[in-house]
Amino acid sequence: PGSESEDIGVSATLVVATGLPGLVLFDDSAELLLGDIDALPGCVSFPAESDARACREASRGRLVLPGWPALEDLRRIRVRAVGIVEGLNQAAGSSPCVRLRERLRGLRRQCDGFVEDGRPVRPAASSGTTLGNSVAVVGEVAWPAEQLGPDPDAWIDTLIVPASAAPVVSLRREVVPEGAQPDGMVGSVLLTQTDTVLDFTESTLSPGLRLRCLDPGDACLAVPACRAEGDASSQTSTGGRTSCCFGLPGNLIAQTVLAGEGKQPPRVEDACCTALPRNALIELQALDLCSEVDLP
Repeated sequence: PGSESEDIGVSATLVVATGLPGLVLFDDSAELLLGDIDALPGCVSFPAESDARACREASRGRLVLPGWPALEDLRRIRVRAVGIVEGLNQAAGSSPCVRLRERLRGLRRQCDGFVEDGRPVRPAASSGTTLGNSVAVVGEVAWPAEQLGPDPDAWIDTLIVPASAAPVVSLRREVVPEGAQPDGMVGSVLLTQTDTVLDFTESTLSPGLRLRCLDPGDACLAVPACRAEGDASSQTSTGGRTSCCFGLPGNLIAQTVLAGEGKQPPRVEDACCTALPRNALIELQALDLCSEVDLP
């Protein structure tokens, strides 16, 4: 992420629905988030130079929700990516997109520190970046080295449901006024490449969402809060916990692990083994590295 004016997306309130396939946006919110849906570029012939956040599919979709008649002939689009951010502890605060931008800046500083020190590092508090919040991004998170433009096939299949549909009206009545009006729903199918748990330990009415990428990389990024091992209020960089490894490029972590080959465990180079993609972990374990880490 660069300047404050960089387009990192638009903020939305989504309800997690475990039995839902993919992503659903309600049409009144979809227009506000993405503009005129019918004016979106087509997914099949998506122009490489376009910065549109979504593309339009020619075929129509169908949605079946438990306890409701099937919703037919729904417009289908594909959304580039969805970022999920940790909630606020107070009534007011920065928007989700701003919090996502700040956390990704913190991740960049974590990466710089890891390159320099060869171990997970918590950047100095004086850097002004956000390190204490957790975020996750799914969809087309990054382009592989050989990719020259966006690939709509990697985007998130999304149904546009009329705001007047009975399930939407019922959901919004249930949520408002206790919470923000939902713009749509996100289903567990969208999170198939993740280990996802609804956490009821803090609240049975509003459970938290714990998410881990099974194969972190181009399609999934999960960045937990980066904690310091010592005094978290220290103004200088301190050694970070394993939580400061997640989100770092897998090839960078693997390079560091390989540098520890031949050393007796425990090796400081193995500190980030748990954050590696499955395939990279298998290759390293064949060299007797990262041997104490279970495969995801």
